[in-house]
Amino acid sequence: MAALTSNDSDNAAPDASTVALFQQDWMLYRKMVDNNFLYHREAYGRLHDVLVNEVARPFRFLDIACGDASASVGALRGTRVVHYQGIDFSRAALDLASKALAELGCAVTLEQNDFQEALRRQTELVDVA
Repeated sequence: MAALTSNDSDNAAPDASTVALFQQDWMLYRKMVDNNFLYHREAYGRLHDVLVNEVARPFRFLDIACGDASASVGALRGTRVVHYQGIDFSRAALDLASKALAELGCAVTLEQNDFQEALRRQTELVDVA
């Protein structure tokens, strides 16, 4: 089960126009990822290789701008990840990430926040970001 937190300035539910904009932008982004326009397959494939072949001990993973975490789940599958921490601005993306990350079987923390703010307040050590 993922622990989900949010920043203090984001207590209100998003309005309909915000949700519509997210869905429109998310669909465009997913098309780009699904068609590999941004070379996600190669980048996350290389990350997987490094994590399997070069990280010999259990590790903590920080995913900045994690989105729905689907690419990270693929890269982390079969590795020694013991904790996944994801940061993203979008609550909707983090809700998707929470479901996708369940298969990893590790501790999961998801934070809805501005990346810079979250990193400024980061106190937990991570091994891979």
